[in-house]
Amino acid sequence: MQVAKIAALALTGLVGLAGPVAAQQQEPQVAVEMRRCMSGDLPGRDRLAACDAVLENDALNREGTALMLAYRGAAKTDLFDFSGGVDDLTQALALEPNNTGYLRGRARAFRQMEKYQRAIQDLDLALEIAPKFSDLYVDRAGNLADLGEYDAAFRDLDHAERLDPSNPEVDVIRAGLLIDRGRPDEAVEAYRKAADLRPDLPEIDVRLGFATFLSGDADTAIGLLDKAVAEGYDDPDAFLYRGLANHAADRDVEAEADFSNVIERDPTLALAWHRRGVIRMERKDFEDARADLDVAAQLSPSSDYLNTLAWLLVAADDPAVRDPEAALTYVDQSIALDENADNTDTAGAAYALLGNTEDAARYYFRAMELGGVERIRQYQQYLKQRGYFDGRVDGVDGPETRSAIRAFAKDKRVLLLD
Repeated sequence: MQVAKIAALALTGLVGLAGPVAAQQQEPQVAVEMRRCMSGDLPGRDRLAACDAVLENDALNREGTALMLAYRGAAKTDLFDFSGGVDDLTQALALEPNNTGYLRGRARAFRQMEKYQRAIQDLDLALEIAPKFSDLYVDRAGNLADLGEYDAAFRDLDHAERLDPSNPEVDVIRAGLLIDRGRPDEAVEAYRKAADLRPDLPEIDVRLGFATFLSGDADTAIGLLDKAVAEGYDDPDAFLYRGLANHAADRDVEAEADFSNVIERDPTLALAWHRRGVIRMERKDFEDARADLDVAAQLSPSSDYLNTLAWLLVAADDPAVRDPEAALTYVDQSIALDENADNTDTAGAAYALLGNTEDAARYYFRAMELGGVERIRQYQQYLKQRGYFDGRVDGVDGPETRSAIRAFAKDKRVLLLD
């Protein structure tokens, strides 16, 4: 049903309430605001203001009030007021308890609040009312996956596909779950199927490009992402994924330009700052690298981002940038979040540069414990090439390996760097 017709049905007889002249003056403006409230093309704040204006009007009937509450709830959800969205949709459901659209909208808000069980309850109820509505199974699959119930999520997607084989969202969601499960090759096939169903949607090509990159085919991924951008897809994710693929293909100039494009479009995406900083660090542009990595760590203080910043401060051969004391501050935070072989290695490097041989050795030994055979082999090979280790490169932690590490640290040298 067209929005204009919905708006008309949602209004009571204004003629009877305010007389024919008032009706002629009032009804068009109310209808305009209703259309704005329900518009998918307006920003959330404009929709919210329109919904507020309509809900102040006494001309709404019961169904119209429920409809406006539901659309206002959707606008609030889009504006990250999730609890406000739930409240409005709950009021709408009190007026029309069997409306599957309102149940689906409230489930969406609950999911944004990470209340996945509450979302599933609403979707279960909606499915009792409309068991052949495939999108409800798709929505429930997403919530089940958020709870780690992937088998149940895939079953819901299979059911949705049987109900509506032409729905590309089924394949898009399935592909996303396959990526979560570390199965990018299967995700590529799912995205290809979705792209065949909707070749007019460049965003599917973007996701197909990302899955293709994850499957190890950076060149094909770049081609798909180039196509999406050429077709006018301007969202940051296209440039982000292409930047990742370009970096993997050793096309660092193109990758840096892509990450800069992401930052220009959305400066809150920490991954773009981090990856651009890594590229600049690799080419020894240490000052700009530090600035980028610092922004990334502020936007998203994850263990990995904090450790990358700390590593820059010990790895930089520019004395104006190298700062092992500052590195320790960042790496301590990184270790507190997620102790691993990389950040304990960075801590060992910082202590070595500060002349603290005992703590340097302690962290390097811990890196071997966490990194296992591969890390031990790396250290042994590295030390052997530099004349500090005469034993076998066998990946076995032993006194000879530890003695060599201690001697290397005593000389204020950094493993896997100097």
